Amino acid sequence: MRKTFGDAFVISEGDGRSTVECVACGHEMGDAASDPKLGAVVSERSISELNPLNSDGMVDRLVVRMYMCPGCGLLFASEVQEKGDPILITAALTEGRA
Repeated sequence: MRKTFGDAFVISEGDGRSTVECVACGHEMGDAASDPKLGAVVSERSISELNPLNSDGMVDRLVVRMYMCPGCGLLFASEVQEKGDPILITAALTEGRA
């Protein structure tokens, strides 16, 4: 059985487990109980690359992280965080909630 999970993923259930897959290419991003960002390709850039106006801000402290499917490059999340901060876990399913 497959269920949608946001705009970028589907949840596949079978063989006693649930996995998150890219909606565009079917690449398995990981277990449904984990945030798909943990299985993503991450590109980290300076906030000044987003907009030249950010050059006056906290360029030395902040970065933008873009999370993409390793199979097809689909960009599914981007976040501005302090340099060195861990990945912000924002999406994961618990048992019975798919």
